[in-house]
Amino acid sequence: MKNLFTILGLVMAFNAFGQNIPSSSELQYRSVYLYPNMDKVVQGTPYIYPDYVLGRVEGFPESYKMRYNANIDEINFKKGDQDLALLKDKPYGTVNFKETNEIIKLEQYIYKNNTILGYLFVVADKDNLKIFKKSTISYSPFVAAKNSYDIDKPAAYKKLPDVYFIKKGNGEIVEMPSNKNKLIDMFPEKKEAVNQYFKNNKVNLSDGKDLKKLAEIL
Repeated sequence: MKNLFTILGLVMAFNAFGQNIPSSSELQYRSVYLYPNMDKVVQGTPYIYPDYVLGRVEGFPESYKMRYNANIDEINFKKGDQDLALLKDKPYGTVNFKETNEIIKLEQYIYKNNTILGYLFVVADKDNLKIFKKSTISYSPFVAAKNSYDIDKPAAYKKLPDVYFIKKGNGEIVEMPSNKNKLIDMFPEKKEAVNQYFKNNKVNLSDGKDLKKLAEIL
């Protein structure tokens, strides 16, 4: 995930220029990041969904064709014939992808002792508990063959394993505990319920469906 933090820094730098300042009833945006060497063949895509899907920013009435770039952590949308990037700011921080029934939020979270402002998909949203999913796509540049016995390695995007985060009450958003005992340490008041749930169910703390069910007892 080292690639993630380098990319996030790049994105924050891009927010400093190219911004359009519309009226308060419109979305704020900037130009979409243009990838270098786009004329070369690249395998895969930086987007969770290659095609735009219908979405809407919470608090704004109009829907747009939108998609999430999981390589540089930005949300793109189409306005007329323009491809734009949603300004990475709290007033535009909740996006509902209607066609996929997913919500993505701009949140501050802790990952490997780093504080990051980035987009997280909502897995569970309860009054006292929220679970999020971070989706990341890495990029590997083209590597030429070293000799006649070797072959070229094309540039490629690769989906990395999702990382899950949890927020208890008004606390910080932190990485999901990796096992039952660590989960109990986080929710000591739910020790009995957690033990019983794990006894009766096969639970994978790295699976969004399992975590959504688990949230009901926490």
